[in-house]
Amino acid sequence: KVFLTLSSGINAEYGGCTVLTNLSCGDQHVKTALSNLTPTLDLLLSLLHGTESQDIVRVVVSLFRNLSWRASSQTKHNLSHCQVCSVLIDVGRRCSDVSTMKVLTSTLWNLSAHNSPNKEALCNEGLELIAVLINQPVQRNTAVLENTLGILRNISSHVAQVGQYRLCVRESGVLSRLVDFLQSSNDTVRAMACGALWNLSARSPSDQVMLREHGAVPLLRSLSLHPDKAISKSANGALRNLLTTSNSTTGSRSVSPGSSHDGHVIDPVTDHMSDHLVPPSQFWFDDYSLISSSDSRSRTSASPKTERRKIVGRQFSKQQHQQQQLRFASQVDNFSC
Repeated sequence: KVFLTLSSGINAEYGGCTVLTNLSCGDQHVKTALSNLTPTLDLLLSLLHGTESQDIVRVVVSLFRNLSWRASSQTKHNLSHCQVCSVLIDVGRRCSDVSTMKVLTSTLWNLSAHNSPNKEALCNEGLELIAVLINQPVQRNTAVLENTLGILRNISSHVAQVGQYRLCVRESGVLSRLVDFLQSSNDTVRAMACGALWNLSARSPSDQVMLREHGAVPLLRSLSLHPDKAISKSANGALRNLLTTSNSTTGSRSVSPGSSHDGHVIDPVTDHMSDHLVPPSQFWFDDYSLISSSDSRSRTSASPKTERRKIVGRQFSKQQHQQQQLRFASQVDNFSC
């Protein structure tokens, strides 16, 4: 019945996609069943091509984000077979809405962790989009940047093995930007940058020279002592790649992370961290209120006499609001975007 509404006009399309998005949140059976409906997936992808409504684009992409989060092997295969990555990349090229781009990049981050065909699609068709997003000035809301770096971290093992992809990353300025991100105050940004650099610092003398000239070595050495293992492990791996290759020019022996000192030694270019998936976020549609009337009354009844009491009161009201959200979510079937 929901499927039949998807071609019945813009309001029905939005409502039908909203229902499917909510039903797919955290339910593997629904995800698998929906991904097996190839005509439905094709129709959803056609909506992305045929609509100019950012609301519909956002809710359809949100549905694919739910489907791609902790997907079963069958769901991964079905999404890859429908070429969801290619369609989302095309949507990303035309997208100018920050909220939509945030959802889209998090979906691509999920898909980049699924299989080699998705990684190949992102490398072959999406590197230009990734470069544009990474080279944008960093805004206060860094969610798009975090997601994009997560995509690059996941596909960096693929990029490292193809000269054409390496050239694109280098000439677009992404490689030097990754070095800049090592100085970020955002741990997610630093972790993803280190993860990408571990792979991209392998098997390419020209890239290794460029990274050393941009000051990557002292920054990686500092981050190798970071308490966050996701940062320290990747930084240490990239640092070893750069230092051992540099030492090899003077006759020293190169040793790659995780390898023994005997036998043939190669730099790591396979995925070295567990693929990072972005979970579906909480319910976001504006036409639903998560605050009850009683909650609103409790918020206005108090009149603190001092500024400190005002601050404490606001904090307490915020906690009440969060608790109310959790109660609402437990009463209604797992709303998500």
